[in-house]
This record gives sequence, C-alpha cells and structure tokens, in this order.
Amino acid sequence: MTFEDLASKREAGRHEARLRELNQRTVDALDRVDGDVGEAVRLMCECSRDACEEMLELPRPVFERIRESTTRYVVVPGHVLHEIEDRVDDGDGWVVVRKRGEAARGAIEEASS
Repeated sequence: MTFEDLASKREAGRHEARLRELNQRTVDALDRVDGDVGEAVRLMCECSRDACEEMLELPRPVFERIRESTTRYVVVPGHVLHEIEDRVDDGDGWVVVRKRGEAARGAIEEASS
C-alpha cells in the first residue's frame, strides 16, 4: 500500500484507530461477562488495509501496554506499513507498531472524537 498524500496517511491512522476501538470494546465486553478474558486476547488485525479480516492472539500484558499509547497498534506479520509506522515489538503471530507523522495525527484525532 502506498499513500499519495498526507490526507490518505491521516485516514489510514483514523481507520486503525477505529479497529483499535472495536477490539477494546470486545475485550471490555468479555471482561464484563466472564470477569477476565484470560492470559491472552484474540483481536482483529489493526492494520490500514480496508479488506483485512485477519485475527491474532497476543498476551494480555502486551495488550495492556499497547493501550497505554494512542499511537500503538497490533497487526499480523506482513501488515506493517513502513511508510506510516515503525515496528516496536513482536511475538508469535503479532507485531506492535507505532504510528508516526500524519498517520499518528489521524489516530489521535479519531481516538479523541
């Protein structure tokens, strides 16, 4: 995926923020029903690809650390978009990325709305 302008980079960040919010709501709902989702959480990939439907599983402590920053997301390996994000951590079947530039601004804007 390539980005032709700053607006498309910003929209990519907004798209990922919406997926992140959906994943957070899912985990929160499971916590309310079961009391705890356990040691691992199963999430949708939070990448910028419109048609991505891939799932991943990561340790609960990693999930909690990612959520401490509005510019960190979890994606499946191979979905890192180096044009808008940096790889900051990885594990078995998952990669943590940090948005930068316009993508970070879009993610922060979406999280604030």
